[in-house]
Amino acid sequence: MNAQTLFSPLAPWPFGDLQPHAFNLIVVDFPWRFDLRSPRGEKKSAQAHYRCYPPEEMAWRFPVQELAEPSALLLAFATAPLIDRQIAVVRRMGFVFKTLTFWRKVFPSGKRAVGPGYRVRGEIEPVIIATIGEPRHQPFDGDISGVRREHSRKPDEFYRHVDARCPGLRRRADVFTRETRPGWAGWGDEATKLDEVAA
Repeated sequence: MNAQTLFSPLAPWPFGDLQPHAFNLIVVDFPWRFDLRSPRGEKKSAQAHYRCYPPEEMAWRFPVQELAEPSALLLAFATAPLIDRQIAVVRRMGFVFKTLTFWRKVFPSGKRAVGPGYRVRGEIEPVIIATIGEPRHQPFDGDISGVRREHSRKPDEFYRHVDARCPGLRRRADVFTRETRPGWAGWGDEATKLDEVAA
């Protein structure tokens, strides 16, 4: 199945005020569902904060390729245990997987922010880099240190890095964002939730 068959023009547009095929840089923080082993783990998970979906449902629920111009860069936050399934989702949407970078989580002091885990205690979050067409940008760093804050809140350091490395990609969408960012068109169920915190 190719990307063109994933989204029916008869289906409701899932991305609010974002316009179709209008963006050459898309950052997305999909609400990936992760199966936990215990109620205690469930309380710490993403699904305790907002509705999440299995990777296999993302392509038809949230067809991000419909936001992309013919030449566009996708940066998709991911999770290490599900990375193979998440890359498959991105490919199913019609993007070409290129590589990964990583958000290295730190405290404001600069100390490593090590989280929970079954086999590895996570302190990095993968970011899938994928393209449609040939968007031009400067190489990203292999990991981007950024302060860990509220659950699912992505670091300002990441967006500053993207700004610096993608000067020619100015039509920008931030999908499943939780705060307003100048220069970005944002969408998500909680798109302004953290604006007061940021202020």
